[in-house]
Amino acid sequence: MQSNSKYFIVIAFVLALISYVLIQDKAPVVAVDAFLIPELQDKVNDVDAISLSQGQNSLDFFKQEGVWRIKQLNSFFADTNKIAQMLLSLRKFKLKQPKTSNVENYSKLGLAEPQAIKVVLKNKGKVFADFYIGKQAMKVQGTYVRKNSDKQSWLSTGQLSIKLDKDEWMIKNIIDVDASQVQSVSYQPVNETGFKIAKKAPTDKDFILETSAKELQLKPVIELTVLANGLSTFTIKDVVNDISIDESSLVNVVSYQLFSGATYNLKLYTQADKHYLKIDVKNVGSLKNIEKQLNKWLFTLPQFKFDALNKKNIDILEDKSKQKEEN
Repeated sequence: MQSNSKYFIVIAFVLALISYVLIQDKAPVVAVDAFLIPELQDKVNDVDAISLSQGQNSLDFFKQEGVWRIKQLNSFFADTNKIAQMLLSLRKFKLKQPKTSNVENYSKLGLAEPQAIKVVLKNKGKVFADFYIGKQAMKVQGTYVRKNSDKQSWLSTGQLSIKLDKDEWMIKNIIDVDASQVQSVSYQPVNETGFKIAKKAPTDKDFILETSAKELQLKPVIELTVLANGLSTFTIKDVVNDISIDESSLVNVVSYQLFSGATYNLKLYTQADKHYLKIDVKNVGSLKNIEKQLNKWLFTLPQFKFDALNKKNIDILEDKSKQKEEN
């Protein structure tokens, strides 16, 4: 009788142990310190397409002729440095500690839809990494992750903040030409007399004003070099996909001629209280492949940049008699 009791005790213990294992939220500790994406260790430069998604939001990047672009911005240029930083950060992620494999508990780690950010990396159309990024851990350094093909979630080493905002990823500074390279700038406001500033040689210190309005002269506070510096650190606000610009909204055409022979023709528009820009660049040389393609897009400009470009006679010229009166 006593041996039967021992037998039942052992059976009960085994059953209890099995039940305990089954209800546990954590899998056995395996593959600790393995890389989240082993392929990135020697193939980080092979990534040629990246998809980021979170709920209904998504961003897709693809590499064309060695240049990263954003699908949702009509294939406009992405910031290569930011994409490289993201890939290099992901390259360092290691699986540190197993966490839940229970789908119902993913939300605690930010790994449930629509909280989690899904990342898909491709090479030549083939997926070699597909995973979710969740919350950053509170008490220890690290980020919760889960491979899409595996229910097991992990605390990984490394931290990475990914925003699905196109403004975070697109190139904003599209042109950068110093005034020293500019030979002339002409302004042609719609339905008004235009003007031009020019140098004869790159070594000339000052620009000379050329205008057909002989009764007008340059205002004392105006520095023509400032006007010639309009292409320096040239910043856009956004790239527009779904706007059909009305040519009747054209307000000014500004043309920059460089000593190198390159020309930058900028058309400024105001439509529905927004400022738009079309750019046509010619003869920029082999090192300016991005600038050669700027005519493919319609841009919006921040107010300060539009105001700096949209110059008319009244902005820089005054009647010659006014200065005489002041003297």
